[in-house]
Amino acid sequence: MRVMQLNHWSGEIVDLAEQPAFEQASDLSVLANAVDYLNLELRKSIKRGERVLEVGCGARSVLLDTLDDPIIWDGIDVFQETLRGEKVIATKIASVSNIPFENDRFQIVLANQSIEHWHEYHVTPVQGLLEIRRVLAPGGRAVINFPVHLHGHKMFVRGDFDAIDASFTEAGLRVTKRTAVIDTNRPDYQGWRICGFPDFYAQGLPRHETTSFVAEYEATPADGVAEVPPSAEIIRPRRSALSRNLHHGLPYFLWKTTYKARSLWGR
Repeated sequence: MRVMQLNHWSGEIVDLAEQPAFEQASDLSVLANAVDYLNLELRKSIKRGERVLEVGCGARSVLLDTLDDPIIWDGIDVFQETLRGEKVIATKIASVSNIPFENDRFQIVLANQSIEHWHEYHVTPVQGLLEIRRVLAPGGRAVINFPVHLHGHKMFVRGDFDAIDASFTEAGLRVTKRTAVIDTNRPDYQGWRICGFPDFYAQGLPRHETTSFVAEYEATPADGVAEVPPSAEIIRPRRSALSRNLHHGLPYFLWKTTYKARSLWGR
């Protein structure tokens, strides 16, 4: 059995097996526990009075639950309820393409496992990051974590870090820290298979990893970049399943179609 490890990651690596003070939830996946760990670590660095925005906050926020003053926290989400029928905790229903706050408002903007899904709602990673930069105060921090080799936008499924880095740069954000979280007490987590992606696609780049994992980028607004006004876009409906599948290219689409057909014929 191969345990979780990374062979090509060039940033910091946190091994949850070496974090005895962090108690993992038995009902959560290794990736979900990794996000909770990162949020609790972020909480330690937030100074009193700093304003925090959580993008795609959903119905649960580890960060909000630990803040001494919840008034400084705002959250946005495109849904009023989750797919499970839970009411989201967002203070405003909004898209990352049009964050309903003024320029320079927040010292921290956090996005947990959100950026890989923005394109499903017609928002490119660059468009969302531009808006995040707009609402960041000078010297503020964008903290964006995402799964690698799991699901969502093709550059995250494939682990295309050249494209990921370029998105931050194009949005006027300077990445200051890159962190990956694994757990060497656990075997490789091949989450892309659970999400319906073949090995040839999820691991198609030369520097692919053998496990899914969580990566987090911390970035600050770059100097000398012109401010971009907020977009006037409203929340657009999710792309169709056909569009979401075609996003990953023709070889994947043909594989997916054949796989579905075989599943139906085999019944």
